[in-house]
Amino acid sequence: ALLEACPALASTPNKQGQLPIHMAAQFRASADVLRALMRAFPRGAILPSPPRDLACVLHILADRGNTFDAFRAMLEFPEGVKSLRLSETPTGLFHSTPLTVLNTQKRMHAFHSALTMLRDMRRTQSLLKKACQEAGYYDEEGMQRIESEIETAKQDDFWQKAEIMIYCEYTGEIMTEHTDVASRIVHAAAGIESCPSSILEMALLLCQE
Repeated sequence: ALLEACPALASTPNKQGQLPIHMAAQFRASADVLRALMRAFPRGAILPSPPRDLACVLHILADRGNTFDAFRAMLEFPEGVKSLRLSETPTGLFHSTPLTVLNTQKRMHAFHSALTMLRDMRRTQSLLKKACQEAGYYDEEGMQRIESEIETAKQDDFWQKAEIMIYCEYTGEIMTEHTDVASRIVHAAAGIESCPSSILEMALLLCQE
């Protein structure tokens, strides 16, 4: 209500030069708060937040471990999508896009355990298909169990964030209720030069036909 009455508040920095949307991201504000700030001042998504070099809102969200809904809220706006290609470090240093920042913040043990599990499931799936072909029957129960486990893995919080960031960075499209991310995610991950290899492998394991 306050922003509706005075939208200029969203573009007014504090003494440290931070915009309200930078502070909202830093303190893990809700998706609705981020949407309201974006509607009032969408350019805030691509402006750097002092004192972290060139960090934008999505860099902060990735660093702070904000919710999937917060990421999605930012990617519902063209400026949010544009910020996916921004680096928070000067030219010539490590290219820290929001996706690479997200990658550095993942829980390594849980992530690698998930990768190992997915590799094992895909290997089992391949062997089961081969056995079914040789025996001339289809193990529907076994195949459905594997597919169910893979679908469960797709609901992982880290993967859901990475998935929409990869899709939007590659396509340049905003997120809508009709966006079909899964059908293009492998191609998108392979097409992003800065996409970490471990995330590309996860995309292949989760979304291969």
